[in-house]
Amino acid sequence: MTDRIPRAPRHLSDASRALWRQILASFAFEPHHEQILKLALEAVDRAEDARAVIERDGAYQSTSRGGVTTHPAVAIERDSAIRAARLLRELGLDLEDGRPDGRPPSRWQS
Repeated sequence: MTDRIPRAPRHLSDASRALWRQILASFAFEPHHEQILKLALEAVDRAEDARAVIERDGAYQSTSRGGVTTHPAVAIERDSAIRAARLLRELGLDLEDGRPDGRPPSRWQS
């Protein structure tokens, strides 16, 4: 394990890159954990992008037949939020220390 924190992927938002640094500064991740974290933060960013579209356009659209349907961004936001939550849960970051659950160890454990 190295003390150097890997750089956050450039395509992540500023907020997600900050979260990347915060999480990797707190936990000793293996490369496969970093990949899960990257996927989770990509999903967070996608949900935020969809949320911005919903804020701009509204959650509903008129159909060609005069009806109303949900904006496609609503499904993107929902699916991305679920994906992010599942991936972050997979990392087990909110569990207590001293457990045999596969959670990455704290960088600061003695």
